Amino acid sequence: MDERKGNTRTRGQAARGRRMNESNLSAIVETIPHVNVVIDNDGLIRLVRGDLVTHAGARPGRKLSDVLRSHSVRVLHDGREPDNGLAHERALGGEVARAQLLYLRSRTGTSGVILAMGACPVRDALGRIVGAALRTESITLVRS
Repeated sequence: MDERKGNTRTRGQAARGRRMNESNLSAIVETIPHVNVVIDNDGLIRLVRGDLVTHAGARPGRKLSDVLRSHSVRVLHDGREPDNGLAHERALGGEVARAQLLYLRSRTGTSGVILAMGACPVRDALGRIVGAALRTESITLVRS
């Protein structure tokens, strides 16, 4: 039984080792200053600023998928890549997702916003994915 507890503890320690820590977060922001969303490998938002805060109400501690699911989301364009999920989901799977255009509208609203989104995986020193870094930008034309 003690061996079993030891194995559980070892697995728990390994899982914590794969999680994004504050030094990972600082390194991402310093290295890639245009990143405005960072999520961990569970999809929890660790850092968010800019358009996802303004247009979707995103904040740290929420799952990005839940934030997007609370809106009507439609992929408008995905470059030359097949449509196999949203950019952040693909980045957590190890892909670099470029040029994804999303139409984001609140479920109660009549107008929406077009967001350009790109994402890449964040890996630890052993090459394991610990999260994803995203760049989102509103490209909606504002009529005057």
